[in-house]
Amino acid sequence: QYQAYPVDMYAHDVVVDSKGDVWLNDYFSKPEQIGMIPAAGGPVKKFNLPTTNMPESEGKPLPYGLQVDGKDRLWSTQLAGNTMVRFDIGTGATKIYKFPEEYSGPRRHAVGIDGSIWVPEFSTGHLVRFDPKTEKFERFSLGNPTLGPYAIAVDPKSGKIWIAASLASALMRFDPATRKTEVFPLPTEPAYMRHLAIDPENGDVWSAYSSLPTAIPKVVRLSLGGRR
Repeated sequence: QYQAYPVDMYAHDVVVDSKGDVWLNDYFSKPEQIGMIPAAGGPVKKFNLPTTNMPESEGKPLPYGLQVDGKDRLWSTQLAGNTMVRFDIGTGATKIYKFPEEYSGPRRHAVGIDGSIWVPEFSTGHLVRFDPKTEKFERFSLGNPTLGPYAIAVDPKSGKIWIAASLASALMRFDPATRKTEVFPLPTEPAYMRHLAIDPENGDVWSAYSSLPTAIPKVVRLSLGGRR
């Protein structure tokens, strides 16, 4: 059976917390907000987030990626706002962080196995690590500013960071221990990827070619033969 929920927002990303509640962010809202569909049922609840205070002439902040960490804290990136917001589900406490590079274009991030937040800078070709304990950012060059890093996924066993380089039609793997990056070109172009998923059993990386006029819809799997 299907059940539809009138959320009254453009739900750009969706995550589930440890209690089974479903969270979503509103791509076009200003001020920024998130919604929650209770696992036990009931009406959708909405919560305001700290605003970026963008002038009307610059448009809207565009809340983009949404992730929940092991402490049931939501992390939401703002693509145009160049910010990231933390929302504590248990207490409702919030805090906003501005990325160190202007107009970096943060898109779909991921939570590392140590709790770090890994964010792709789509506009700069950099990878960012945010430490929630120290509240410090660390930036890593991926070698080319025009790669278009769009989405991040973390291998749950090795902790290595996978990056969808959408403008380069390639997958990339960053090792936090060695700070080295590997590039895996995809077999056909264009391969504009928006999401990544990792098989927790064998480490295979899955993605899909997104909608571009010249792109043929495909699902892509990168298998490394268990070498994680």
